[in-house]
Amino acid sequence: FRHRFQDDNGDTYLLAIDPYLWYGEARNQLNHGQLGDITIDGKSVYSLRDGRLGKETTKQLHPIVAAYWHRIASVFNPGISLMKSLFLLPVLLIALAVTITFLITRKIAGDVGGFFAAMSVAVSVPLLMRTPAGFSDTDSYTILFPLLIAWVFWEAYQAEGRKRTILTVLSGILVGFYAMAWSGWWFTFVLPIGTVFLVQAYKFILKKIGKNEKLHWKKQFTFVVSFAISAALSTMIVRTPKTFYRVIFRPFEFINLKELKGVSVWPNVLTTVAEFNVIDFGAIINQMGGMLFFIIAVGGLVYTFIKKYDGKRDVFYGIFVTVWLIATAYAFTKGTRFSI
Repeated sequence: FRHRFQDDNGDTYLLAIDPYLWYGEARNQLNHGQLGDITIDGKSVYSLRDGRLGKETTKQLHPIVAAYWHRIASVFNPGISLMKSLFLLPVLLIALAVTITFLITRKIAGDVGGFFAAMSVAVSVPLLMRTPAGFSDTDSYTILFPLLIAWVFWEAYQAEGRKRTILTVLSGILVGFYAMAWSGWWFTFVLPIGTVFLVQAYKFILKKIGKNEKLHWKKQFTFVVSFAISAALSTMIVRTPKTFYRVIFRPFEFINLKELKGVSVWPNVLTTVAEFNVIDFGAIINQMGGMLFFIIAVGGLVYTFIKKYDGKRDVFYGIFVTVWLIATAYAFTKGTRFSI
């Protein structure tokens, strides 16, 4: 029975369909130094796409990472097949995501809190369904990069001087690489900036009612602009200028994600593909551990607004997570794949 799921080398086949596209492009990257297997008019073309009519390749992070990961794996296991190394890649990426979850959470909840936060990511049922070994699709990046960007951005927000500048630029660069991994990258650009403005608005309100709050408008404006510029340049370099310019339209496009566009004999495939099926919002709560787990999580979120650090409250974390929760909860209404 097990043998039927393995190729002639004894390597287990990749799960699902899309991973084989990435497998082919990673193989091309290793063999030809580009994602396509042929070059036409100076452009990289993958000849096996579109019924073997060929299709020009675009910049994609996943197959490039897969190719480099294969070279690294070959150092420790000479002769390892691309099938096997690609099979293991999601495990590596999610392990990194779990580690970053710990590093984020320990800043506000200590090592024990960080451990349980990391564990909740590691055993999340929706996540396990889309990122096990062999499911070598881009879903792993939709976990790793948002966590990585959020972590570096938050560290930058709290830092001072040169460290703040370096981390701000780094978080922007990471946004660009995320744009190279998945078309839904834009929320990691919009939400952090929105959080800074909400924090400033919160402090402004407190100051108006007589609280002793320092707003630091110039400092925060410089911070946001530095992040925006580095993200813009990074995105335009690793992808295309158009990729970044369209960021202002992306939220509206997402709202109308499953609407029919114009008159066409072709249907909107997003209305029929399984991963974009819509289920009741209560279902995501059940997937994440049930109502009790959800209530505990919300309670913890409320506590972040109350807890004091060195005698002061820092609402950045609470506002950041709240905004993130609301945005991703709305995304879930567009398809089950966004539950992760």
